[in-house]
Amino acid sequence: MNKTITINLSGIVFHIDENAFEKLKAYLEKLKSHFGSAQGSEEIIHDIESRIAEMFSERISDAKNVITIDEVESVIAQMGNPEEVAGEESKTFTDSSSATERKTYADKRFYRNVDDRMLGGVCSGIAAYFDIDPVWLRLAFALSFFFAGTGLLLYIILWVIVPAARTTAEKIQMRGERVNIPNIEKNIREEMGNVKERMEKFGKQVGSEETRQRVKNAGSQAVNFAGEVFRKVFLFIGKILGFFLMLFSIVSLVMLTLFIFSFTGIVSVMIPSVLSKMIFAPIDIGWFVTGIILLLAIPLVLLLLNGIKILFNVNLYLKRVGFIMLFFWLAGVGITAYQGVKLAKEFQKEGTIRSSITLSYPADTLKLSLNPTRDEWNEMRNEFDNDFSDDMFITNNEDSVFVRTVSLDIQSSNTDTAELVFIRHSRGNSSGEAKKLANEIEYHYSLNGNTLTLSPVCMLSTDTKFRGQNIDIILKLPVGKSVFITKDLRMILDNVQTTTDTNSWDMVGYTWLMTKDGLECKDFIGKPDDPNESHEIKFHFHRIHHTKSI
Repeated sequence: MNKTITINLSGIVFHIDENAFEKLKAYLEKLKSHFGSAQGSEEIIHDIESRIAEMFSERISDAKNVITIDEVESVIAQMGNPEEVAGEESKTFTDSSSATERKTYADKRFYRNVDDRMLGGVCSGIAAYFDIDPVWLRLAFALSFFFAGTGLLLYIILWVIVPAARTTAEKIQMRGERVNIPNIEKNIREEMGNVKERMEKFGKQVGSEETRQRVKNAGSQAVNFAGEVFRKVFLFIGKILGFFLMLFSIVSLVMLTLFIFSFTGIVSVMIPSVLSKMIFAPIDIGWFVTGIILLLAIPLVLLLLNGIKILFNVNLYLKRVGFIMLFFWLAGVGITAYQGVKLAKEFQKEGTIRSSITLSYPADTLKLSLNPTRDEWNEMRNEFDNDFSDDMFITNNEDSVFVRTVSLDIQSSNTDTAELVFIRHSRGNSSGEAKKLANEIEYHYSLNGNTLTLSPVCMLSTDTKFRGQNIDIILKLPVGKSVFITKDLRMILDNVQTTTDTNSWDMVGYTWLMTKDGLECKDFIGKPDDPNESHEIKFHFHRIHHTKSI
């Protein structure tokens, strides 16, 4: 009974009996001794071990999984003994040649020859298998590419399914030679010789003066080419930037021109001179517009000139022009700032004037109405053309201006009588002027029986300034008194407090009782009478008829 030893040969584990192991060990040691000092000895020994492991794998099975001395001797016989390949180099090649002559095509295997490839090594692999020139195969495949692409499809399929010859044994089998020690040694030495030859040739080329000059010229050309590419790229980017600068400045200048024309048209045409004087006094409109033009147009013109310079590569002497434009731009800043500050000061202070009257009417319920009515306002709006504002209109004789800045609130009175309170507001350059302007606000109303008719507008004289004048009206009702609100009052009702938090818009058309907690309507259903009506209605008019004024 022999002992069994487990070995690892080229990454494959084998079970081998003791006698066979000693035989194999002695054989490998002879090989290492023979090739120990030779160039490429490690690659040769590694490939020989790989081939031996491959042959062992072919000889074992589930029934016989132990390598015996018979298998070892058979493998050694096929691979050859070191003594047979010892001696002169010529003898080695002679033995290799004789071995090649004794080869059979049964040993051949089809691989892709990646060492001599143009793409995937398919053609050179076929040529090595049939021992023909790969040039003809490559030509045949190239011609077949033009016939429905069949050659290309076949080449891709072979590229995918045929393995590449990577190891020395696979390269020997690809040529149909025996995988033995002489052929392995020959193949490795040829590969190393080819590598050495290529390196020597490369070294000679690198070391020659012609090559150095060629490399120097190539480097210089590469640097020049890269510089030219960057120059072209930056020039292209600059052209694009110039185009967009020019486009932006032209569009902006056109918009500014339209704005200026529209603004001056508003002042001179759409707003009558009396309103222009009331709104813009005391500034000079001409100087104000001039300042805006200089302030905004000059930077846009400079952008336009720079865009033209970049895009068309022309010299526009922008430094000289720039100093002139800078002077006018600073002048525009000064003019605009002066006129703007002057106008802003006209609105810096606020003034309030409060007045009130007592209302006496025969019934417990006061009826609130508006004059003109909503339908009358709609008719007047269609007749009167005012493109500037829906809230400012001039009387027929141009001595007064109607301003729709009136709001109405209904609150509880601390006394037993109803009271109508007027709170006039205005702004001005001083508190005194603001109060003076507020006091000049004229408002009209009428009381006939138990009907109180209010106006949705207040009136200003055209001899005064317009500084945002408005008037707040507060109707104070004693607790227990009622008020009926007509639908037209929607125009001026503003945040009236009710016990049900009803929106002012929905309060019209009902009678409301004043309680200590606010107005109350017991039969209110919470919806406006006409759900299709808009909640925002503006009206235009010429004049207001009135019977009493304060």
